[in-house]
Amino acid sequence: MRATEEDYDLAASKGIKRSTFYSRVYILGWDKDRAMNTPICRRKSIWIHWSKAATQNGIGYSTFMTRVHKGWTREEAATIPLYESNDLLKKRRKYSIKLLKQAEQNGISRSLFYHRIKTGVTPEEAATLPRYANRPKTTLRSREESQHASSS
Repeated sequence: MRATEEDYDLAASKGIKRSTFYSRVYILGWDKDRAMNTPICRRKSIWIHWSKAATQNGIGYSTFMTRVHKGWTREEAATIPLYESNDLLKKRRKYSIKLLKQAEQNGISRSLFYHRIKTGVTPEEAATLPRYANRPKTTLRSREESQHASSS
């Protein structure tokens, strides 16, 4: 089963590089006939066929090939348009843009906004409470107590 120089020369005459032939026989375990007669799978040839449709949909080569590699059909990979960044953010957004802009206008960074929510502050309060160190400290417990007292 060892490949001879004749095998390498025959594979080369069929357009198979020496390293490809070697890999097919010794690494992949193919028989010599299959290794020298199976054409090279050229990814660019897939792209050439679908490039017109893909570019019309704003899809580049690497995006197209990534989609194909992930198991998309070639037609899907070429015709399903990319998400706009804003569309993707809107789908994943937990808090409204209006609330985040309000926080920004009040001098509250996104990280502070999310930190406040994580510590139990409502999103509205997280966007509106002043950022200053001299404001009265508000904790979840004190808010609950004030709400409980006001509801009694």
